[in-house]
Amino acid sequence: MSLLNSTVSPENATGVVAENYERVKEILGLVPSTCEVMSINPFIQTRSLDYIDTIISHPTLSGKLFATIRLLVSNDSNCKFCVDFNEAMLMNAFNVSFDEISSMKENPSFAPLNEKEKALLLFVIKSTKDSLSTTSDDITLLKNKGCSELEIYDATYHGANMVAGDIMINAFQIS
Repeated sequence: MSLLNSTVSPENATGVVAENYERVKEILGLVPSTCEVMSINPFIQTRSLDYIDTIISHPTLSGKLFATIRLLVSNDSNCKFCVDFNEAMLMNAFNVSFDEISSMKENPSFAPLNEKEKALLLFVIKSTKDSLSTTSDDITLLKNKGCSELEIYDATYHGANMVAGDIMINAFQIS
C-alpha cells in the first residue's frame, strides 16, 4: 500500500481522521489509500478534503474538466495510481470512452470538452510541463474564449496541485 506505515486504518480511526474518512466515503463510497496515507497528518488530510469540496462545487468549471486535468497531468508525471483512478472516473461519472481517453492522452487537444474548457486544459498542461513557457498571449487567448481570471487560476492551481500529489503518491509508492 505505501512505504509509510504509521497510517490510521478506517476501522481504527477516531476524531478528525474518522470524520475525514466519512467525508470521503460520502463522495467516493470508500476510503482510497491516498486518503489513508494522509491520516499521518490530519491537518493536511482535512485541507485536502476541503479543497476537493471546493472543486466538486466549482460554480463554473465542470468536474469533467478537473478529472481530465488530473488524468493528463498524472499521465505526464507517470503516476499510475492517479491515471487509473481518473480514467475510471471519466468513464464512470462522465461517460468518456476508453478510445477518447487514449486519444487525449496522446494529444490533449482531443479531450471531449467544450472550447473554453479545452483551452483551459491546454494551458494547464503547458504550465505544468514548463511553468516558464506561459505568456500574456496565453491569458489573452483564454479570456477571449470566455475564461475569467478566477477560472484560469483555479484550473492551473488544480494542475499544479496534481503535480504535488503525483510526487507524493510516487515517492511513497501508494497503491
